[in-house]
Amino acid sequence: MSVLDNDPAFQSFLRTLNERRTMITADRDRQRASLLARRNIRFGELANQETRGLEGVDDTYEDRGMFRSGGRLESRADLVQQINEGRAQEEFNLAEGQSQANRTAASSLAGLAQQRAEQEISARARISDREFAMASQARAERLAKEERERWEAEQRRLQSQYNSSGGGGGGGGYSPYTRPPVKRTPGPPILQDRSKRYSPGPRPDRRTPEATVGKRRYY
Repeated sequence: MSVLDNDPAFQSFLRTLNERRTMITADRDRQRASLLARRNIRFGELANQETRGLEGVDDTYEDRGMFRSGGRLESRADLVQQINEGRAQEEFNLAEGQSQANRTAASSLAGLAQQRAEQEISARARISDREFAMASQARAERLAKEERERWEAEQRRLQSQYNSSGGGGGGGGYSPYTRPPVKRTPGPPILQDRSKRYSPGPRPDRRTPEATVGKRRYY
């Protein structure tokens, strides 16, 4: 399996190229067949001309009483030579026509081959870009994985040190994703002066309410 099989654009181009190649070869074969058929028709016409011509020569010399003369044989030979020259010309036309069809098809196929080479270069460049991007992404993922593994290993190491120092006794311990509990030392007791108690507010004085508004008293 070629790496070019993974490029959709190149595969689409190949399908179009194969169709064009098939059309070119089919057109060449059709032209060759047409030229051959034309040659065969001309050969048939020349054969009829030869037959009629020889009969005409014989009749002409027979009517003149010269059927056994050398002139009749020379006339027949000239006619046969002309017919053979016509056949040779038809063979030449057939070969030239078929050669031209072959050259035209070969030129078109060479153009397709050049296009295929150019498209293959472009496809390989696209595949290289994709492979580079995929390789870069894979490298980034690998580095992230390695960093995560180092972090987890460090957390396990810290957990082991904490457990070995007695911090994990009593079935306790902590997760590598949490901090160890912080031990707090109780501070000195708070001294309170109980000789006085603070009143939230004055008691209402029904006799002189204005004099006691907003005042606080100790009792």
